[in-house]
Amino acid sequence: MKTRFLVFAFLFVASLGLKAQQSDKGKQMDLDSVQTLLEHAPVQEKVYLHLDNNCYFKGDTIWYKVYVVSAKDLTYTDQSKLVYVELVSPDGLVVERQTLVVSEQGYGAGDFQLTDSLYSGFYELRAYTKWMLNFCVTHHSYDRKDREQFYNRAMADDFFRLYGTVYSRVVPVYERPEKEGEYAKFFVSRAKTRYDKEEKERLKVTFFPEGGHLLAGTRCRVAFEAKDEEGQSVDLEGTVNGKTIKTQHEGRGVFEIDVPEDDLPKARFQYKDKSYSFDLPKVEKTGCALMLQQTEDEVVAHINIKGMKSNQYAIVVMCRGILQAFEEFSIDDKGQATVAIDKEELSTGVNDMVVIDREGAPMADRLFFVNNGEYDHPKITIETDKIDYEPFEPITLRMQTDEDIDHLSIAVRDRASEELSYDTGNILTELLLSSELKGFIPHPDQYFMPGDDHSADLDLLLRVQGWRRYDYKDITSGQELRYTPEQNLSVEGGVYNTVSFDAIRNCEMKYWAMGVFGVCDGDEDNMDPNDPKYQKDVM
Repeated sequence: MKTRFLVFAFLFVASLGLKAQQSDKGKQMDLDSVQTLLEHAPVQEKVYLHLDNNCYFKGDTIWYKVYVVSAKDLTYTDQSKLVYVELVSPDGLVVERQTLVVSEQGYGAGDFQLTDSLYSGFYELRAYTKWMLNFCVTHHSYDRKDREQFYNRAMADDFFRLYGTVYSRVVPVYERPEKEGEYAKFFVSRAKTRYDKEEKERLKVTFFPEGGHLLAGTRCRVAFEAKDEEGQSVDLEGTVNGKTIKTQHEGRGVFEIDVPEDDLPKARFQYKDKSYSFDLPKVEKTGCALMLQQTEDEVVAHINIKGMKSNQYAIVVMCRGILQAFEEFSIDDKGQATVAIDKEELSTGVNDMVVIDREGAPMADRLFFVNNGEYDHPKITIETDKIDYEPFEPITLRMQTDEDIDHLSIAVRDRASEELSYDTGNILTELLLSSELKGFIPHPDQYFMPGDDHSADLDLLLRVQGWRRYDYKDITSGQELRYTPEQNLSVEGGVYNTVSFDAIRNCEMKYWAMGVFGVCDGDEDNMDPNDPKYQKDVM
């Protein structure tokens, strides 16, 4: 059970001007103060684990190197000096937690011994700094029975926290080979107290209006994602209002619709000889509709606002929590506006466009990817003296790097025994894409291949995200942060009153070995012979 011990009470206010700019209670913010808050938002961190392999056997050692970088520019940061790396069992239990001191170049190294006492299965590797735990915090729901396992509700809330910033990677750990040189990969399942129910065959389709809203009387784009009962993507086609819609990549697709004032038509699909019908999201009479268009040089936002009294709005663009652009605009008589932003102002990676009103309240938002080309060409090239090698034969590698690279790590493994899986990511895909989105992204490397098709597939992926790692509302809230960047090992928690009890007298302790408590010499004059604690001969 996790508890909280308050040893160092250092609640940090991310105030680089935030508290001064934060509005008085009950007073509305204006666009200038919102921009100031965003310009001085705390810079977050990211971590990446470089492993020596992508699968293991019991008895192996997981060797790793962990890198800590600034989310602002993905270069080394000296904010945090400590990083935590955890090995988590298939049951969700932490097998081992290691605390590493980060070097001046922003890295540390360690290893986990996969002892024979462990069981085979899929293990998770997690890595984080304390500073990262300030952001993207959500909570598990829990019932009264769970609550009663803790001293109070605050401790229960603290235990059932989820941290969206933590680096996570799952690797298979197989049974040790029975014979030397035979590397058959298999698991031995643990005995279960109960078996999982077999899921009934079904189709699930989720719809994501661009910008988050279907505004009546406007033309909107709607992305959708189709999955089966096991959460696997499904490719299919269907109809909306007589118009054919179909998936384009990994169960995802997009269509345009003229949103009526009244109820929307249903989306209908045929899947495995069954007919399915789904409601589209609710039509809104007032609000903001957003449609995004990317050209070679610009990102153009087409905005339609209905039923709002204000004529003053702004577009905010953030990348990895850092403000990229802040553009104020007004709408015309039809409630429409077009805002173009030069791509040169934006950083490569996942960008978040947010439309806000004059008081800073978000009205619509949209994730999109910008590639300015600085990562298109590899900074390291490697050549070998030949293609195939005999076992234990020396290997000669010739490497060439850019001049600005002063440190690198290399892992060498047998390609013939490499594990084929959905996890085809690397440090580039992790820092630019996977760490920005919720859940596991299969085959992330495909989105970085050259070609317009891959750009369209990546845009589809971002269209169906209902989660924001760098939430605009959190950044502008001015809330106190729980942790500071850790320069030395620290402990955090709380102190609580204990249950009241009578003070212990020194003379009582000699009777404790006899199983008698609360009695001292001379107490026999006032004892009650019927009191159970006096049933023993204490004198």
